[in-house]
Amino acid sequence: SMGGAGVGLPTGAISALWGNPALMTHLGYLTFETGTEFFKDDLSSTSVTAEGVSRTTHSDGEVGVLPGVGWVLRPKGEKFALGWGLMAAAGFRTNWAPDPQNLMLAPMWPQNGFGLLNTELAMTKVPFAAAYQVTPKLSIGLAALVFHGRLAISPNPVNEPDISGTVAGGDFRSIRPMVGGPVTEFGLGAQIGIYYEVSPMISAGASFTTPQNFDFYEWNSVHGNPDLDNYLTARKVDIDVDGPPVLSVGIGLNPTSK
Repeated sequence: SMGGAGVGLPTGAISALWGNPALMTHLGYLTFETGTEFFKDDLSSTSVTAEGVSRTTHSDGEVGVLPGVGWVLRPKGEKFALGWGLMAAAGFRTNWAPDPQNLMLAPMWPQNGFGLLNTELAMTKVPFAAAYQVTPKLSIGLAALVFHGRLAISPNPVNEPDISGTVAGGDFRSIRPMVGGPVTEFGLGAQIGIYYEVSPMISAGASFTTPQNFDFYEWNSVHGNPDLDNYLTARKVDIDVDGPPVLSVGIGLNPTSK
């Protein structure tokens, strides 16, 4: 939100519900706001061999569309406000083709790299917020947060691969588990905020968002090493992806009435 302006200056419903719920007391009687972000990443992976040979591989990026909705109500003559939102919170996406000359993206066999590597995380934030204007200059806000995460990552980088042979024997094979489509999990959190108008021209705000703890994302997979007796038998793979605590501080400036 413009480098923190959405924390220290009431610019709209989405920025208030995202950055500081205390701002809701300064948005008028009824505010509804919707918006969309478009993003496209440009990622690359560079590996250097023991002989000093460097190789850079680029991920095939795609355009992502992130909608946002914010709704705030402050009943006329009251000091409290209520709000609800639905917005993108975080995410990433990669789409790497196998590259025998890149150590990370080399085929699993015989080079023991990741080979084909695809990831995608989409995390949505749903705040249920309330705010109260303690004095004409001071407001406080509190929000209960529901997070919805949708994750795909294949092959799984943290679970134990299916290993056969020995390095010394030259027949070493390590096959990491592949998974299908994305799976979803929910996480909970809370946010508290404060807003203060220092003068008609200057305002300040701050907020704290608690960590967001999700259950393990879990997929069905199979043992993929043909050298082992459990080849193609079912297995479960999982990964733990949580959200961090966030402390935000912002200062607003109103040089003129416009």
